[in-house]
Amino acid sequence: MRAYLDLVRIFLTPTALADSWAGFFIAWYYFNKTDVSFLESIPYLLATLLISVLLYSFGMVTNDLFDVKRDRERSIPRPLVKGQASLIGVILVSLLLLGLGMGTAIWIDIWPIAGAIVGSVLLYNVGGKRIPVIGNLLMGSCRGLNFLLGAEVALMLMGNSIMNVEGTIRDRLFFVILVPAAITTLYIAGITAISLLEDKPYSRIKLKIGIKLLELIPFAILVWGFNLNKDSGWPLLWASLAFIGFMIYLSSGLKLPEEKDLKESDPHPAELFVRHGLGGIYFLNLTFLLSSMLFLPCLGVFSFYLLGARLKKWWFSGLKPKAS
Repeated sequence: MRAYLDLVRIFLTPTALADSWAGFFIAWYYFNKTDVSFLESIPYLLATLLISVLLYSFGMVTNDLFDVKRDRERSIPRPLVKGQASLIGVILVSLLLLGLGMGTAIWIDIWPIAGAIVGSVLLYNVGGKRIPVIGNLLMGSCRGLNFLLGAEVALMLMGNSIMNVEGTIRDRLFFVILVPAAITTLYIAGITAISLLEDKPYSRIKLKIGIKLLELIPFAILVWGFNLNKDSGWPLLWASLAFIGFMIYLSSGLKLPEEKDLKESDPHPAELFVRHGLGGIYFLNLTFLLSSMLFLPCLGVFSFYLLGARLKKWWFSGLKPKAS
């Protein structure tokens, strides 16, 4: 069982929850002009979170599946390489994850965006990852589409759709929903680009440039928050605070050693920053929500962060969480 949990990167699955969670509440807040109560939406929200986890896990499993030959050549210690999981077993698990994810998406009628996520995952895993820039954007699009997945179910409950909006929603849809989805895509594309440095000799200047470019993302969210709420003072204050918090988080991963100080046994600094950057997904979504003054949904993202931290601690310690 542990081998299959390793395949899906169990400690990172809460980051997928944060994306669709933020997308749902932002769309619900700005476009809910119907009599649908939040209580009525909860089953759909939970189903969407389930789809996010299933399709994220599908992406992780198929990544190892398509890369197994390359991983063996490079002796990367993944479950398929170490023989801890069988090829047939991994194929069956990937098909099960795909079937459950798409089946749930069809059931709540958000299958087009779920299908787009699957398409991006497969294009990336079958070889798109090796195409400069395109591969990074494909990986980023998986996250951006996951944000849209949450927004789509909220719009669907109001009788609309991202692909077929009507009335006044059309006027604000691009800025309120599509811009944060694009920002999410670019953030993950940047993290993916930095991860490529792991396979190259360490260059402090190249890694620092990559991180500095990634720091443009909080600025983009700040501009989004200002324009979203330009007629009100309080949201601008919260957008500014969210921006400062995100910048502090990213900057805390900037402790880069000089090339001469890096020992052969030390992990690659790019690898360390990528881990740090993936944790930034929580801050990314918190920044979107704070900029919209959606404080209660922020608690949800924080709970996903705590869950991820607990899973990570359990995973890397090799111990199961103690019963509380």
